[in-house]
Amino acid sequence: MKHLIAALLLTTLTARAQPGECQAPTPVQHALEGGEHVPNCLPVTYSHYPPTSGKHYPVWGNFKSYDLVISPGYYLHDEEHGAVVMLINCHTAGSCDQDRARLQAIADAFPRDSLCDATVKHRLVIAGDTVMDTRFALVAWGWSLKSDCIDSAAFRAFMDAHYGQGPEDFCISGTDFVGAGYCVAPLGLEAPALSKAARASLPPNTLWQGSLDRRGSLSLEVVSPDGAFLAAYDLGQAGPGPARAVWDAAAFRRGHPAAGAVVCRVKMKNASGTRLLAESLAFP
Repeated sequence: MKHLIAALLLTTLTARAQPGECQAPTPVQHALEGGEHVPNCLPVTYSHYPPTSGKHYPVWGNFKSYDLVISPGYYLHDEEHGAVVMLINCHTAGSCDQDRARLQAIADAFPRDSLCDATVKHRLVIAGDTVMDTRFALVAWGWSLKSDCIDSAAFRAFMDAHYGQGPEDFCISGTDFVGAGYCVAPLGLEAPALSKAARASLPPNTLWQGSLDRRGSLSLEVVSPDGAFLAAYDLGQAGPGPARAVWDAAAFRRGHPAAGAVVCRVKMKNASGTRLLAESLAFP
């Protein structure tokens, strides 16, 4: 009998923690810090990040998946409505496309919410975030789970435990962030700082400079601060080794004379997927 118990215990432990498998950390409960609404784009600071309560904007995002980097002032309002927000930091290594697809599969498997109308399945949001210090985070009102890998079981358990637990438990559509009036999210990755001497030797409008570990195609996507697509440019092949992305701001300005501040996203694509190298505000 002792040998049988020992064998069962060994089997359980082995199944629970195979070497190399993802095991997300334990979710963390945070003290609630209110839920005051403040004007769109007003700078807000939080005691922890990504935030799980506190001041936020009066507008919330529709419950869906976004390619945009959304300001926490908006997705925190989704949490107030009982949503679970799944965030991915595409500035870290690896294929963002593949990981987004894995998050989407987890969301798709979540059951339909009876409080939502026929156009919305449930209160789940998938969005980018460039400020957090992990690859992934799940946040709900008062709770967070931060991880550098996708632990599907742990992510689903977090959703089951904290979905629909916000102080305003209802499912009403918000915004898709199209049109004017929305602020760009804080951007955690800018073009590397260069000395005056180094900058003098570079072409103007250098958006990114660094070293690539393999060869790939560089591209530039220009969007408005509210996420509306404006232009895309093929910057050619680069790597492995030193590379840079230079934006022809004058050419863009000729095609978009009324454009104010824009968001420039430098991307690198190869067989492993597409990776965001830099995202920064520019003023053509």
